[in-house]
Amino acid sequence: MKINEITAQAVGKWDYIFQSLGIEVGNGKHCPCPVCGGKDRFRFDNQNGRGTYICNQCGSGDGLELIKNYYQCDAKEASSKVVECLNLSNPNNQIRENLAFRKIDSEPLHNDNIPDNPVCKKVEYLLSKATLGQSQYLTKKGLTFDLPLLDNGRIFVPMLNLHNEYAGGQFIEPDGSKHLMRGSNKKSAFILVRSILSRPAEVCANLLAHNEIIICEGLATGISIAEFRQQSMVISAMDAGNLIHVAKSIRELNPTAKIIIAGDNDIGQSPNTGLAKAIEASQAVNGYYSIPDTDYKCDWDDYRQQFGSDNALAHFNKNLIKPELPTVTKLNMQTELSSMNLSQMASSQRAELLNQYYDPRQKSGQKLPLWYKQKS
Repeated sequence: MKINEITAQAVGKWDYIFQSLGIEVGNGKHCPCPVCGGKDRFRFDNQNGRGTYICNQCGSGDGLELIKNYYQCDAKEASSKVVECLNLSNPNNQIRENLAFRKIDSEPLHNDNIPDNPVCKKVEYLLSKATLGQSQYLTKKGLTFDLPLLDNGRIFVPMLNLHNEYAGGQFIEPDGSKHLMRGSNKKSAFILVRSILSRPAEVCANLLAHNEIIICEGLATGISIAEFRQQSMVISAMDAGNLIHVAKSIRELNPTAKIIIAGDNDIGQSPNTGLAKAIEASQAVNGYYSIPDTDYKCDWDDYRQQFGSDNALAHFNKNLIKPELPTVTKLNMQTELSSMNLSQMASSQRAELLNQYYDPRQKSGQKLPLWYKQKS
């Protein structure tokens, strides 16, 4: 069918179409935009039954335009979604009368296995359209790792949170450029590197089952770390600014895990963002950090490509550092220590407690890495 024939069939049925696709458009009153968010910038006016809308930021359009913007797709793909919703591909059953065109306030379409919010439904839809395969972006880096690929070869990886739901998704183009799925909530969200297709309900169990969790920035970096440090659970926070938020969420869920921030070495920048954010995140959760000890800009995937997995593992372990805690935190811990009777503790408990307070670099005489002077 031609696109104009599909939109003609959809007239008067956009409420049902949007509900089927998990696109929340409200009931004609001002509400958050399903594409760009906000609070009340969007209104679904549905003029002449064409699914029309107005957004103070996105502009206006018809039902097909809204689907294009929501799924970041072209008119052909958007119209194919309409065909699926209305079952137009079956000439003997063009409209499923028993389901047809229910209003938003009538019996909802619901799948108990999918959290009932538009972002989760959008992620589920994109994953259903993807096929597992190796991407040009990763194979150029020497990484053979199956990921969900869309028709144009770009990677789509779901972002998860600790509320048993998808928080959004990240697209990675064959040339390495990245952008988030519209509607994604990146703060505290992450990508499980080894378990890309884990269901949201499995996330907490996976995190609780591990004694060592490594949090890095990018996906390729995470895949490299998972390759050379296989005993650890590896998580991608997507960027340096999100490291601390992900680390705090993980620490709240798993108070005893060893958390390591695998930062990028952004030497040459002032400040060294990768180093600064790695230290900040590791301090926030009383964890560790490790960044490549190079005199040039480098992440752990770059290091693996240059020196190999075995050398990357040795270098990662050599540069594992527990940072000195901020003064306020250290004073609080000192107060707690003074109120405890350390002599009544088991030796292992006492050692762990004291280790959390003292900076091991000051006791061991450890040689500081090349980038450490930038910290001050």
